[in-house]
Formats: sequence, C-alpha cells, structure tokens
Amino acid sequence: MKKASVFIAAFSCCLLFQSNSWAVTDYETVVTDTSFSTSSRSIITEQEIRDSKAPNLTALLQNQANISTSNSNFQPGSFFIRGGDASHVLILVDGVPYYDGTTSQRTINLNTININSVRRIEILKGSQSVLYGGQALSAVIKIQTFSSRLSNSTAASISLGSNGFQQALVGQTLKISDSDGISFSTSYYGKRSLSPAPDSNYRYPSRIRDFDLSYLHRDDWDLNAKFQMTSENTELAGSDPAGNYMGALDTKDFTSKTDQKVLTLSAKKSSGFFRPHFSAAYQNSDRSYEQGINELVTSPSLQTYGGENINLRGELEMRSASSGTQGLIGAQYTREGLVYRNSGIEQANITQELRGVFAKAEIEVDPNLVFVAGGRMDGENRNQLKTADDFIGTYQVGFRIFENTKLEYSTGFKNPSLFQYFGSYGNPDLKSEKSNNVSLTQDLRINEEQIFSFTFFETNFTNLIQASGSPVKYNNIAASRTRGAEASFDAHSSDGLGIKLALGYQEPKDLSTDTWLSRRPLQTGSAQISQSWNKSSAYLGVFSNGERRDQSYRYGPPRYVSLSSNVVWNAAFTLGLSDNFSAFIRGNNLMNIRYEESFGYLNEGRSFQVGLTYIL
Repeated sequence: MKKASVFIAAFSCCLLFQSNSWAVTDYETVVTDTSFSTSSRSIITEQEIRDSKAPNLTALLQNQANISTSNSNFQPGSFFIRGGDASHVLILVDGVPYYDGTTSQRTINLNTININSVRRIEILKGSQSVLYGGQALSAVIKIQTFSSRLSNSTAASISLGSNGFQQALVGQTLKISDSDGISFSTSYYGKRSLSPAPDSNYRYPSRIRDFDLSYLHRDDWDLNAKFQMTSENTELAGSDPAGNYMGALDTKDFTSKTDQKVLTLSAKKSSGFFRPHFSAAYQNSDRSYEQGINELVTSPSLQTYGGENINLRGELEMRSASSGTQGLIGAQYTREGLVYRNSGIEQANITQELRGVFAKAEIEVDPNLVFVAGGRMDGENRNQLKTADDFIGTYQVGFRIFENTKLEYSTGFKNPSLFQYFGSYGNPDLKSEKSNNVSLTQDLRINEEQIFSFTFFETNFTNLIQASGSPVKYNNIAASRTRGAEASFDAHSSDGLGIKLALGYQEPKDLSTDTWLSRRPLQTGSAQISQSWNKSSAYLGVFSNGERRDQSYRYGPPRYVSLSSNVVWNAAFTLGLSDNFSAFIRGNNLMNIRYEESFGYLNEGRSFQVGLTYIL
C-alpha cells in the first residue's frame, strides 16, 4: 500500500504543473437520475469504460475511490463501501432496482451485466434511503445502458484470452422514426478460472448467456421498455465438508445455476416545471446449488431458490427554470417472494411487501447557499411472521455552500432479505439494520482545467447483520462505526489525455467487540491514466487495498486472520484498424500477485485478453 500511496501522491504533484491543454470533459450520455446534490459522487464515463477494456463490471469498479471487492462462492464481486457490504449498496440499472431476490444480501453478480452495453456509471456515497428505500445504506450505483438520443448503430465484439476466456457480443439499434427505436443485444461469456484454493491447479468452468430487447421513445416524454434474460452456469470451489474451515477446497462437482428474467418499463417527462416519472419492474430468478458425490463428498445435496420481485415507483419532480429551487414527491411499492427447497423438500414459501412515500426539497437561499432536505416513511408486511406492519422513518438534510462545499446528514434502513429470514442460515428474529451518515465534501477547482475533491465521513450502523455462531445463522450485532476520508483528482485534456487518482482511509469498527469489521481494508488507492487519439487508445491502471481482517473458522470461538495488502496493475491498448474496426489487448494483474480476496480464496493471478470490435 505504501508503494501505491507514494506513486499516487507523486503523480498528483506533477499534475499541478500541467499546461493549459487540460479541460474537464463531460461524457454523460443521459440525464442524471434523482439524487441529493449534497451527496459525494463519482462518475465513470462511456469513454473511460471503452478505454479500460475491463472484462467485466467488477474489474472496472475496483479502480474507484474507497471501493473494495471480495469474492466467495455465494457472493461473487461483493462490494464494500464506507463500512457497508454488498447488502448496503443498491444497484440501479436504467433507474430501476436490479438484484437477485434469491441471494442472501439482495445482490446481483454484476459480471452478468454485459459491460459493452454500459454507457455511464454514477456512484452516490452515503445513505440514499430517503429516495430509494432500504438497501441504499452506504451507496447507490447507477448503471445506464440507454442512450439519450436515437440513431442507427451496429456493434459486434469477440475476444479470447488466458484461462479459457471467451466473450462475444452482437447488438443493434434501429431508428424506426424520428422519436422511436428498437434495440437488441446478445452476449456470451465463458471462462475456466484457476481454483481459489492454495496450491491447486484445478479449473472451474463458468458460462454466462444474456439476451435483451428494448423499445425506446425520445420526445417530450422519454419511454423505455426492456426485456432481459440471463443464464449463468458455474462450477464452484467448495468448503470443508465438516463445515468448519472457511477457506476454499476443491470438493469438485459443486455447481451453481441461475436463470433470471427481467421486464422493466419507465416513462419520464424531460422538460417543464412538472416532470413526472414512472417505473415498473418484474424480476424472476431461479437459483440452485448442487453438490455431487465424489471421493471427498459422500452425501449429495441440492438447494433450490425461486425468487420473484415486483417494484413500482412514481415520482413528481418540480423544477423552477428561474432559480435553483426544486422539489420532489413520490411513492414506491416493492413485493419480494422466495421459495426455498432443500433436497426437494420445501423449507420456506414467503413474501414480504414494502411500501414507502418520500419527499425532497432543494431551496436556493442565495446563489452561494443551497439547503436540501428530504424525508421518507416505509411500512413493511411479512405474511409468514404474522406481525403487524412496522413503520420506519428516514430523513436527509444537507447544505451546499459556494457550490463547492457540501455538508450532509442522512439516516437509512434495510429490512433483512427473505434469505436471511428463512434461507439455509435463516433467522426469523432478525431486526432491520439502521444507519446514520454524516459527510463533509470540499470540491476544489485547482484551475479551470483540473478538479480535486476531499471528503470526511462517518457511518454508524445498528443491528448490523452477520453470519456467526454454531450452528451458523444470521445475527444482529450491536453496532458498528466507520470513520474515514477520501481524496480524488479528475481531469481530461483536450488532446485526449485523462487522469483519475483516488486515495481512501477508513476505520471500520465493530463497537460491540472493539475490533475491525471483516474484509474492509483500512486503506485503498487507485490511479488511472488513458490516452485517446484518432481511433486508438491506451490505458494504465493500478489499485491497492490495505490489510483486512477475516474470519478463518466457522465454529467455536471466533478466530480471525489478517489478509495481506495488495497492489494490482492493469493495462489495455486499442488499435483503430479503420473507421469501424479496432483490435485490442488487455492485461490483468500484470505482476501476477495471487492475493487473498477473502480468507482462503485466492484471485487467479495474471491473465490476458485480445479481441476485435466492429462499430457502425
């Protein structure tokens, strides 16, 4: 970590003396969705995504400020942001919540989202529960795949690489009138990953197939309708058949299969004082974990989970054209269902409903002073627990001074997932997690060409949910607190040179035991530099995570180990062959550092991909 910190600090100092060829560039392709202007945020543009040639979204997000990832069997690409884990980060795809209801933390394997279809990513840090309800306790990640403009286009890509890497994509958008269009894409991803178990050469195959079809309307109203199917089939590393050692073991014949179907509809008025926005989403998920018999496993097992999510949302934004004052009111309804079977025997068949109303106001007291406030009330009903409705209130307030200074305080909540209530480690007595967050952000425009941002934050959780005990089940721990600071630098030059730097430090502490929370690094850092010219580009990125604490054995008194820090270098080069064709190469983990992402789970080390892209 020290090496990465010195590198980033030295690089930052050099940037201060650059020439006036620098210009902050905005590559946004769509209008930003609902958010508090006092929240700290970072944006990944379409150009940055293309230049990086990242093989998936997890690899892309690893380079962002104070975001760390951890991989395990049941949570690939888990995120940790400001003391929260993946269950505290809400993923929005085209403005609609996107998660697999059969997972323990209401997460989604982001690698199932085709990175070639992503146009923009916005990361809002701190609790966003007032506008988005439960799950958004530590951050919201907004992924945009739709363009704000209609045009005829065709895209195709094919790439091969080490570890049996195969990826192919075909997509097309057809403009059928001045305001209407349709688009479709299909993709395939395959790989034979090196075992995460130490001293193993075993390979685990995985395959992901995706298809989506969309209708687009662009006029005074923006309309989007999308149907998506995703299928994932992966062989996984197992764990100790006795159930104690938590590291990866090559038990073999352990497979996970997931099929997901998603239908989303959204309509938004893009101009005028009143700007209504409606959205609806239906998600159906089927997931199975099957362990076959072999020399290490004498008893087969089969667990299946069926999930169904319905999300309805309506909001009315009021925006004044003559001042910075604006308001928002809205309502949201979510229904989740889960059917869990163990060896064919039904263990749970449960639904829960969440209903919320919310409001937000942003008042420009003076051109140099903006006040923001919002509140939300949510009600919950779980049919199997036979409990009365629980009502939870959250609120958020903030100030923006001289445009560049932001102070914000917010509260949040997250209801336990149905898996946490009734899954294999379920506990029906779980309480809702709650949080309060405070942040102070200072954006400093060094000159007209470069921007520096610094944030202090503190996040407090009560009733934080973790798996523990003997036998293992989900429990609420008393409280946790994470204090920290983040710094970032961002600039793009008029001649195609772009630089992003980020440093983060945090102290994520379990207050009930006065120890560090598992898997959250104290220090993070990243640096990215890209150069684009004509149809070609080059990219170099490095990210680092400091030491982390993780549990090594599941039963008995808790035993913890320290996971070592790591520094990982990635690079990519794209060569434009013509106006439509380009070839690229990407190297991941160039120094071949096989570090533990979580206890007993090593990353796969160095890998390469090469490919061809066609865009018309």
